[in-house]
Amino acid sequence: MTRLPLPPRCLRRPARAPLRARSLLAAAATLLLATALPAARVGAQRKPAAEPKRPRFTVTRDSNSAGAYYYHGLSVLDRHPQEAADAFYWASRLEPDWAEPYFARRVALHLSNGFRLRDYVYGDPRARSSPERRQADSLALHARLLDPFLYRRLDRRLLERALDDFVRDVSREVEIRTGERPDLLPIRLNPGRIAGRDPDMAAWLAYTDGDFRDALAYYAQAIKHDAKAYELHSGRADVFYLVTQYDSALAELSTMLGQMRTLDDKHLVPFYDSKAFLEYQVGQVHVMRGDLDAARAAYERALTEDMSFYMAHAALGNLALVRHDTATALGEYAQAVDLAGGEPGLRYRYGVALFETSKFAAAADQFRKAVELDPYYAKPYFPLAYILEGSGEDAAAIAAYERFARSAPAADSGRVAVARERIAELRALSAAPPAASAPASPPPAKPPTSR
Repeated sequence: MTRLPLPPRCLRRPARAPLRARSLLAAAATLLLATALPAARVGAQRKPAAEPKRPRFTVTRDSNSAGAYYYHGLSVLDRHPQEAADAFYWASRLEPDWAEPYFARRVALHLSNGFRLRDYVYGDPRARSSPERRQADSLALHARLLDPFLYRRLDRRLLERALDDFVRDVSREVEIRTGERPDLLPIRLNPGRIAGRDPDMAAWLAYTDGDFRDALAYYAQAIKHDAKAYELHSGRADVFYLVTQYDSALAELSTMLGQMRTLDDKHLVPFYDSKAFLEYQVGQVHVMRGDLDAARAAYERALTEDMSFYMAHAALGNLALVRHDTATALGEYAQAVDLAGGEPGLRYRYGVALFETSKFAAAADQFRKAVELDPYYAKPYFPLAYILEGSGEDAAAIAAYERFARSAPAADSGRVAVARERIAELRALSAAPPAASAPASPPPAKPPTSR
């Protein structure tokens, strides 16, 4: 049996196979560098021209649950990547603020478009600049905006598929040349075996394996080997964040920002050319550390770097709400929505902030916008119905409650029960003769919103 990347002896050019295998391994690091697209353009690229087919579930799965679609997609990703992509799409429609489905769909779309996948992994500019690839990579950027420290383990699937394709192509070439099909073993990636010559790649492999201790050690080795490779600090910060070592994550990000500020913009790595995103990450780390003043300063620096960075505005709005500074919170959310009005999750959160400050008419406008953008998004229907009921718009309130009851996942059964009670109460009121009418029971006193 022949194990790649050692060259099959029957090849006329015996050095070519291992060379290409090693090149593929080296190029795999580019999977960490999603195609850089301006943040303002992301929302327009997330939605496909034609809505994908909604996967059918057995009765044991909740068809209103984003998690059900997400985990179904994971279960079929290798065998049926297009079905997985469709499942991830519907997970993102049901829960548009959840980062994982966007990133997973990006991987599934690349896998389902197997043509020139290896060229994409190699970093071929033509493969990476195709409209299909760019649209898929825009999903990764959006996922990172929702969760700046998203665990991106699924990138490993792209590398493994590219390596499998490489083995298949070599096998086919050998068969054409010799008339015999060789029994080639698949390439297995072991971080420990390549750490000596490529610690950066070993760190990434350990990271995608979930072996965070080794990933940290390999990143430290890579930084020692190439101290000017400032992007290595970002990878190490990601790992520190995942293992809740927030002070260490902050130190890595601070080092990276310091190195970036000494360089001319022309020398920055494309995906990391946004200091705004790094400051956004710094702000998130400070939030986890409980230092809200430092978090606010970091988000403000992100906006100094890029005034269009809408998630920094939303983050500042969140901090202001925690401090009960409602005027600042509403102002930041308003700016975020002005910059990214096509985000239903952002509209919902702005609506919640307005609701909590008793600006009910304005809140209703945001909830309506959210469901106009994504009719399958259940959360906004409930507070919208609550406001409509309080305004005396009973028919509209019933319709919103009904839509919530139909769309909400089983995990939200408590609010579904409340919605059905309100529907029954309002229908009974509307059916009663005018002389015998009595006011309906008031809706729940506590604002029925969830963040």
